[in-house]
Amino acid sequence: MIASTLPPPAAPAAERRVAHRFQPAFGTVCRLGPPSTTDPAVVGLVWDISETGVSMLLGQPPKAGSEVAGELTAGTGGQGCP
Repeated sequence: MIASTLPPPAAPAAERRVAHRFQPAFGTVCRLGPPSTTDPAVVGLVWDISETGVSMLLGQPPKAGSEVAGELTAGTGGQGCP
């Protein structure tokens, strides 16, 4: 018999989430900031969403803890949700 050199499996991490997270439809994006004719919109790809927040991929994220206006919409356009 050969002894295993693998470490024992780690215990699952404690759940820290306050609210249940939902995976949005494929291609859901969030446009951040007020609409402007001079500045291009900051657009992020939404990974998941809950009552308390949104997880998304951004090329230029805002400072941690800041609050910004945003609109959820399909990447192809259409009706948005503030």
